[in-house]
Amino acid sequence: MLKKFKRKGLDLSSLKPAISEGDLKAMFDSKVLSMDNPSSLLNLVWFYLEYQFCRRGREGLRSLQKSYFGFGLDDENNEYVFLKFNEATKNHPGDLQDDFQSQNRMYATED
Repeated sequence: MLKKFKRKGLDLSSLKPAISEGDLKAMFDSKVLSMDNPSSLLNLVWFYLEYQFCRRGREGLRSLQKSYFGFGLDDENNEYVFLKFNEATKNHPGDLQDDFQSQNRMYATED
């Protein structure tokens, strides 16, 4: 039905807007996302997993294991982390054991 609406120009669906720079700054300034205490550190880790790897609706987030992540260097010797498997999605059911390098990378920073 959505395809029919799109063809007729009646598709009113829209993507959620990205988190603005101002909102990101406010979250970090409030120390809700920080390494200052265990609770804020936990929030920070969860935030980065969601933000960098875009896990749809937090699916499978709690079942992630250390072994699911790989570490690499890009062409400029910058360190990054990636998901090592091609996760099953609504449109692409896959095997979680596939050795697949995700396009999403979380790069190391100086701090």
